[in-house]
Amino acid sequence: MSKRPKAVYIGKSTRHKASPCLSCGAIMDAATGIGNKAKPHAGAITLCVKCGHLMAYTWDMSLRELTDEEIVDIAGDERVLAIQRARAVYIAIKGKL
Repeated sequence: MSKRPKAVYIGKSTRHKASPCLSCGAIMDAATGIGNKAKPHAGAITLCVKCGHLMAYTWDMSLRELTDEEIVDIAGDERVLAIQRARAVYIAIKGKL
């Protein structure tokens, strides 16, 4: 029997500087935080909804690749896994992005 994932609160979307995904080039200009008051900030992790690539914000809200340390830190993070699962369900229901 599989364990049910913990509930994750998805907050309000926040617009930010437009920046292309570092993998697929999709323009990212908004983020939806995990948590009641979460907003994008330097060092915050984000996921491209189109391709699923994980990145981090810089001080000016552009995007950068994750460091090796950040990759290790988020491995298995329930919040990241929940967003990846939600993305997979959305793609399964709506078709390819």
